Amino acid sequence: MLQRAYRFLVRIRILYCSDGGTNWREGRTEDISHSGVLFTGEQALAPKTEVNMRLIVPLACCDTGAEIVCRGTVVRVVPVDGRGGLSRVAATITDYQLVRQLAHSQVGEA
Repeated sequence: MLQRAYRFLVRIRILYCSDGGTNWREGRTEDISHSGVLFTGEQALAPKTEVNMRLIVPLACCDTGAEIVCRGTVVRVVPVDGRGGLSRVAATITDYQLVRQLAHSQVGEA
Protein backbone atom coordinates (compact mmCIF):
# COMPACT_ATOMS: atom_id res chain seq x y z
CA MET A 1 0.00 0.00 0.00
CA LEU A 2 1.32 3.43 -0.96
CA GLN A 3 1.66 5.74 2.04
CA ARG A 4 0.40 9.34 1.69
CA ALA A 5 2.78 12.19 2.32
CA TYR A 6 2.53 13.76 5.76
CA ARG A 7 0.36 16.87 5.64
CA PHE A 8 1.05 20.04 7.60
CA LEU A 9 -1.92 22.21 8.58
CA VAL A 10 -0.61 25.47 7.15
CA ARG A 11 -2.98 28.34 6.48
CA ILE A 12 -1.26 30.96 4.36
CA ARG A 13 -2.13 33.14 1.39
CA ILE A 14 -1.84 31.56 -2.06
CA LEU A 15 -2.13 33.12 -5.51
CA TYR A 16 -2.86 30.74 -8.39
CA CYS A 17 -3.63 30.66 -12.11
CA SER A 18 -3.77 28.11 -14.86
CA ASP A 19 -0.40 27.49 -16.49
CA GLY A 20 0.37 30.30 -18.89
CA GLY A 21 -2.47 32.40 -17.50
CA THR A 22 -2.18 35.96 -16.29
CA ASN A 23 -5.40 36.11 -14.28
CA TRP A 24 -4.13 35.35 -10.77
CA ARG A 25 -6.74 34.37 -8.17
CA GLU A 26 -6.38 34.45 -4.41
CA GLY A 27 -6.97 31.72 -1.87
CA ARG A 28 -5.84 30.23 1.47
CA THR A 29 -4.01 26.97 1.93
CA GLU A 30 -5.52 24.35 4.22
CA ASP A 31 -2.67 21.88 4.23
CA ILE A 32 0.65 21.31 2.48
CA SER A 33 2.84 18.26 1.98
CA HIS A 34 6.04 17.74 0.03
CA SER A 35 3.95 16.47 -2.88
CA GLY A 36 0.95 18.81 -2.94
CA VAL A 37 -1.27 21.49 -1.51
CA LEU A 38 -4.97 21.74 -0.62
CA PHE A 39 -6.37 25.25 -0.79
CA THR A 40 -9.66 27.10 -0.84
CA GLY A 41 -9.93 29.47 -3.77
CA GLU A 42 -12.28 31.94 -5.37
CA GLN A 43 -12.26 30.09 -8.68
CA ALA A 44 -12.14 26.36 -9.29
CA LEU A 45 -9.83 24.94 -11.91
CA ALA A 46 -10.71 21.72 -13.71
CA PRO A 47 -8.89 18.52 -12.76
CA LYS A 48 -5.76 17.86 -14.87
CA THR A 49 -5.24 21.64 -15.33
CA GLU A 50 -1.60 22.71 -15.05
CA VAL A 51 -1.42 25.41 -12.37
CA ASN A 52 1.08 28.03 -11.20
CA MET A 53 0.98 28.87 -7.50
CA ARG A 54 2.63 31.55 -5.37
CA LEU A 55 2.74 30.77 -1.65
CA ILE A 56 3.14 33.84 0.54
CA VAL A 57 4.93 32.67 3.69
CA PRO A 58 4.44 35.04 6.65
CA LEU A 59 7.12 36.66 8.74
CA ALA A 60 9.32 34.44 10.85
CA CYS A 61 11.57 35.27 13.77
CA CYS A 62 13.92 37.44 11.71
CA ASP A 63 11.40 39.94 10.28
CA THR A 64 11.34 38.24 6.88
CA GLY A 65 8.80 36.19 5.04
CA ALA A 66 9.13 34.49 1.67
CA GLU A 67 7.43 33.90 -1.63
CA ILE A 68 7.60 30.40 -3.07
CA VAL A 69 6.60 29.81 -6.69
CA CYS A 70 5.27 26.33 -7.48
CA ARG A 71 4.03 24.43 -10.50
CA GLY A 72 1.67 21.51 -10.37
CA THR A 73 -1.48 19.85 -11.63
CA VAL A 74 -5.01 20.02 -10.21
CA VAL A 75 -6.07 16.55 -9.07
CA ARG A 76 -9.38 17.25 -7.30
CA VAL A 77 -11.93 20.06 -6.89
CA VAL A 78 -14.71 20.07 -4.27
CA PRO A 79 -17.22 22.94 -3.80
CA VAL A 80 -17.30 24.41 -0.28
CA ASP A 81 -20.87 24.39 1.04
CA GLY A 82 -22.24 27.73 2.17
CA ARG A 83 -19.17 29.79 1.26
CA GLY A 84 -20.32 31.73 -1.78
CA GLY A 85 -18.88 29.73 -4.64
CA LEU A 86 -15.52 28.91 -3.06
CA SER A 87 -13.94 25.57 -3.92
CA ARG A 88 -11.32 23.35 -2.33
CA VAL A 89 -8.62 22.60 -4.87
CA ALA A 90 -6.06 19.82 -4.43
CA ALA A 91 -2.96 20.17 -6.61
CA THR A 92 0.32 18.35 -6.90
CA ILE A 93 3.59 20.23 -6.49
CA THR A 94 5.96 19.11 -9.24
CA ASP A 95 8.45 21.97 -9.03
CA TYR A 96 9.07 24.86 -6.66
CA GLN A 97 11.53 27.65 -6.03
CA LEU A 98 12.05 30.31 -3.37
CA VAL A 99 11.95 33.48 -5.43
CA ARG A 100 12.40 36.14 -2.79
CA GLN A 101 12.53 36.98 0.85
CA LEU A 102 9.95 39.53 1.91
CA ALA A 103 10.72 42.33 4.31
CA HIS A 104 8.14 43.24 6.94
CA SER A 105 6.66 46.04 4.78
CA GLN A 106 6.29 43.77 1.70
CA VAL A 107 4.30 40.93 3.26
CA GLY A 108 1.02 42.84 3.06
CA GLU A 109 1.73 43.85 -0.55
CA ALA A 110 2.56 40.44 -2.00
